Parts: sequence; structure tokens; C-alpha cells
Amino acid sequence: MKKVMGILLASTLILGACGHHQDSAKKESTSHKKKENDNEELNEELKEFKSKKNMDIKIKGDTIVSDKFEAKIKEPFIINEKDEKKKYIAFKMEITAKKDDKDLNPSSISHDYINITQDDKNTVNKLRDGYLLSDKKYKDWTEHNQDQIKKDKTAQAMFIYELRGDGNINLNVHKYSEDKTVDSKSFKFSKLKTEDFSHRAETREEVEKKEKEFEEEYKKEQEREKEKEKQKDDDHSALDEV
Repeated sequence: MKKVMGILLASTLILGACGHHQDSAKKESTSHKKKENDNEELNEELKEFKSKKNMDIKIKGDTIVSDKFEAKIKEPFIINEKDEKKKYIAFKMEITAKKDDKDLNPSSISHDYINITQDDKNTVNKLRDGYLLSDKKYKDWTEHNQDQIKKDKTAQAMFIYELRGDGNINLNVHKYSEDKTVDSKSFKFSKLKTEDFSHRAETREEVEKKEKEFEEEYKKEQEREKEKEKQKDDDHSALDEV
């Protein structure tokens, strides 16, 4: 009996050791695969980073030209924001994608490759991104700022920057993750057109429009009720004649 128990105990220990070895091998294999996947993702990210960093970019006439996209610069204009008494420089662009790239959208192009500066008496001032409380007026130009542009397709975009005086404006392009300007286009402040903008006025116009629509609908409803009453009177008159 003791001999049988000894054999069973030895068998259990051997099976346990084999199971532990298999679990360890499985974990090691999973860890190795995860490491390989992580390395592949890292290599892809590095490859994409180098591709962006090495991409040539320049301004040719009124168009920003690069390996991945072209952006036609429309004539910039000044937005006079009347509510907060601020002024912005606005750039409308028509951007065409040359490649399929999920990260290629107007907003990423603006932040990765463009910066706007303004000349001052003693300094060159870098302008910060601007923001309008409502973009209904410019919706056709701003609604796709965050959307991917398909290959060989064109999207409209508009970027605004808060002005710091009345000096001339410089649109500068640079390589990805670098601040050094590789090309630039200047615009004389005195020649730029100005458009007034007021969110309050826009809201007021919207309210007035809704009120007018309500009044018109109310008048129509009143006319329909009058028509119904008239029809009833006509029906009663016809019955009386009978």
C-alpha cells in the first residue's frame, strides 16, 4: 500500500511540474508576442514621425506646397469682434490631400506646419489661436476643420488668430516639430479688409427670426380658424334654406 501511495505522490508531483512548466511557457510566449507588437507599433510611430519631419514644405505663390497636401491661401481679412472688442486675423484656405492619412485634417495642418506672426516696432509677435463664440457666419469654412481630408479631395478651412496691434502679418511654414521657419508670406495690415462680427447681434437676429416665424404661423392659424367658422355658417345657412 505504501508503495502504491508513493507512486501516486510521485506522479502528482511530476504532473504539477509539467503543468507549471506549460503555464510558464505560455506566459513567456504571450509576453514575447506583446513585446513584438509593442515594438512594431513603436517602429510605425517612429516611421511616421520621420516621414512628417523630413517632409518638404514651402510656399509657392499663394499656395502652401508639401508632399502630403496643398493649401491654397485665400486673401486674409480682419474680424472685428464687437462684443469683446477684440480683433482677429482670419485665413481661409482650400486644402487638398495628396495621400490617405487619417491624421491629415485642417486643424492638424495648422498646428503642425503653420504659425502666424505680426510685426511690432521692436519685436516679432507670435499670434495665438483665436476663437469666436459662434461660427454660424463662417460655418461653411469651419465645419470640417477637424475632419480627415480624403486623398485627391479638397476641403475648405478657416483659421483665426488674435491680433496684437496693427503691424504687418506673416504666415510662416515650418517642418513638423520644429519652430524654424522655412518659408513665409507677408500681408500688409493696411490693405486687409475688415468684417464686423457680433455673437449678440447674431443671437438677436436668430430670436427675431423665430418670433417672426411664430407670428406668421399664428396668423395662418387664425385664418384657418376663421375659414372653419365661415364654413360652418355656410353649412347652417344651407340647412335653413332646405
